[in-house]
Amino acid sequence: FDSITKNLFLYRNPDSGLYEIFPWDNDATFGANWKGEYLREAETRYFIVPITNQQLFQRLLECERWKNRFWERVQFIRSEGVAMLRQRIHETAMRIRHDVRQDTAKCCSDEAFESSIVRLNTFLSNRAAYIKDTVCLTRNPLTDLSCSNPFPNSSDPRVVFRARSPFPRAIHVLYAVDLDMDVVGGPCTVRELRLYDDGGHDDGNGGDGLYANSISFDTLRKGVIPYCFTASGSYFPPNAFHYITNAPTHVLAVNTAPEAQGIASRLTLGPVYRIGVHLGIALENRFAEPLDLSFCRVRGKTVAQSFILPDHTILNPKETVLLTDHPPTAARYFPENRLIGTLFFDVETGDTLRMLSPSLTPIASRVCDSLVPIGLHPPAVVINEINYHSSAMLDVEDWVELYNPSDAPVEISLWQLKDERDDHVFHFPPNTVIEPHGYLVVCRDTLPFMLFHPTAGHVCGNLDFGFDSAGETIRLYSAEDILVDSVTYDDEAPWPPEADGSGATLELIDPRLDNALPENWVASAGFGTAGKKNEGRVVNIDTVPLPTRSALRWNYPDPFRNVTTIVFDLTESAMATITIRDVLGRERATALCAVLAAGTHSVDVSARGLAPGVYFYSLYIDGRITGSRAMHVTH
Repeated sequence: FDSITKNLFLYRNPDSGLYEIFPWDNDATFGANWKGEYLREAETRYFIVPITNQQLFQRLLECERWKNRFWERVQFIRSEGVAMLRQRIHETAMRIRHDVRQDTAKCCSDEAFESSIVRLNTFLSNRAAYIKDTVCLTRNPLTDLSCSNPFPNSSDPRVVFRARSPFPRAIHVLYAVDLDMDVVGGPCTVRELRLYDDGGHDDGNGGDGLYANSISFDTLRKGVIPYCFTASGSYFPPNAFHYITNAPTHVLAVNTAPEAQGIASRLTLGPVYRIGVHLGIALENRFAEPLDLSFCRVRGKTVAQSFILPDHTILNPKETVLLTDHPPTAARYFPENRLIGTLFFDVETGDTLRMLSPSLTPIASRVCDSLVPIGLHPPAVVINEINYHSSAMLDVEDWVELYNPSDAPVEISLWQLKDERDDHVFHFPPNTVIEPHGYLVVCRDTLPFMLFHPTAGHVCGNLDFGFDSAGETIRLYSAEDILVDSVTYDDEAPWPPEADGSGATLELIDPRLDNALPENWVASAGFGTAGKKNEGRVVNIDTVPLPTRSALRWNYPDPFRNVTTIVFDLTESAMATITIRDVLGRERATALCAVLAAGTHSVDVSARGLAPGVYFYSLYIDGRITGSRAMHVTH
């Protein structure tokens, strides 16, 4: 109970913002090993393998504040916790002693059971006495670790390793010459290079605390060769080389592959793309030969923000790959690029990105003066009908109808439906698809709903929350957490009050209309038209009131292969211009340039002449930009 070893959960406390450590798999405790065999030496054991090899514990000990708090708590357990544990042992023994004695299938004798109680208490006494006179572990790390040549080759095979120590001790570099990173737990040969502080091994002056030695890698295999520094005393390398024979792990390394030579002159780092709420960092090989980036790091603002490129990361000639935090989203907008994920840190304007070698030496850097915006455009799905307050004589519970206005099916797997509260979430199950011009009803309880609406078609549920009969907001989010549609309804005018408890539902007059406006909704005839075209009243779209604001809407369908339609609103007669630009801002087409009357308008855009990828369309009214959105051209 006085150390943390392996098998840990990290929990981020939302109140303090700090991480808390929860150990698990505590079978080898109270002096026993993992087989349950008691080890007398464990009562006074200090430097044990799980402690000295536990990199998280070793690194935390470098923080003086954490180390002091940790040892204060160990001493508190010694002085207060031991008594509590004795009481728990006694209470537990009293509770189970009768059953143990009556158990004919028990694996030990009654005498062994009684002796185990004595053994537990003996361990507590002896361990507490030992800790009382013991000081906390001291971390004595090596510093200034360096490797002179992260990319040795036949013309320059020599590598010098250096490390600094605050006191004399044995220091070595361990390196694995034949580790296959594709074989989990595969065997490997680990060789050892001793470093010296004698003034004769590239270590400067003898006795100055700087240890060094060199080795030639010209006779070793080509590729990634991992290595680590180790030293006597309570020091363990922070790169986890200890576990490399159990499973492939990320460590310091050199790369002897010919494709790794000259990275600095051949690599372009960036640009950085903001893909909605997600991120993409481009890595471009500018040359006509392959480029090996295995085990290189892309580092953000802090040391902890280091993304390690996996083994076999080889860029083809002239290839650009994208590091991203969400490959499924990036794939929609960069279908031609290879994706590497999962990036775990964010980048902001003004940040400096750095590319580091497998030995953490600098290769390239880029100041992010700006992030290239890629506007996420989830497929259009419309909240089309709402039943928020059923009639008392026919209560089918709450439900909402979604409509797909496009000519292509829309998969909404893992999309989310919410009301005003973020903790009220319905996750659409895998393989949920809304067919072209089709409907999907999401209901609170499928049983009463299907009894009254047996022909509703595509229905899913059950919602574990309902809709407020006094009015609230219903929101639909994509799997990327992008808002697709939302409606804020009310039970009073200008919203149709007949939908509040009389049996009628709220129906959108036409899915092309702005469903945020109450004048575009009516009360249904009867108990709604779940899964069917709304029929609250017949309305000519041309007689709908004029828009209350000029706005550019999403195009549909999207993505598209041949033709898509862009819809926009004008509050008054004006010169309307719609331009199409690529991700680099180059204008590719003018879809419209005309004087139009007030109202809702649409223009068709052909994919002819546009390569697959992301494009942005913008609406200018009398020469002033009103809005921009993204559209996606596919093969």
